[in-house]
Amino acid sequence: MIIAPVLAFYMLRDLDGFRARVRGFTSATGSRRWPALRQDINGLVGGFIRGQAMVALIIGSLTGTVLPLLQIRFTTILGILAGPGEFIPYFGPSIAAVPAVFAGFLTSPLRAAQVLLAVAIIQQVDTAIIGPKVLGDRTGLHPLLVILAVLPGGYLVGPWGLLLAVPVATVLRVLIKHGYYLLRP
Repeated sequence: MIIAPVLAFYMLRDLDGFRARVRGFTSATGSRRWPALRQDINGLVGGFIRGQAMVALIIGSLTGTVLPLLQIRFTTILGILAGPGEFIPYFGPSIAAVPAVFAGFLTSPLRAAQVLLAVAIIQQVDTAIIGPKVLGDRTGLHPLLVILAVLPGGYLVGPWGLLLAVPVATVLRVLIKHGYYLLRP
């Protein structure tokens, strides 16, 4: 229910851009061959890794900013722990939330519930907005394509599918874009 409005927003916002990209797949300029293909794939996969690091930095910063508002101690350390959890699909954000919730329990059970709610909201914003936007910008994929790659990747392959869906979609996009020139004699 949460992802459907986000998907609809991106589809409606960029419908004309999608049409232009589909037309532009076969009209790339120049006769680029394997070295250009390899260079494009390397650049985009590197962009994915940098994008993933950027998402981790943003989530760590958000966590480190929100927790002091809830009067939690050790917020800098908790923010630093929350960031790398973004690299582990499914379980990473949950594992990274455990120390923050425990720090909330040091104050009160109510505070722990508030911390859990805050971390859940941050993760929802990450899943629906931050991750697709940042990874899309770094890989050249539209945020809608990022979401549409991650959903079946996670469903079909599990955690590995979540981790590898965006790089695989990026490589497929480059292969399709270059395919016309690579296959012609």
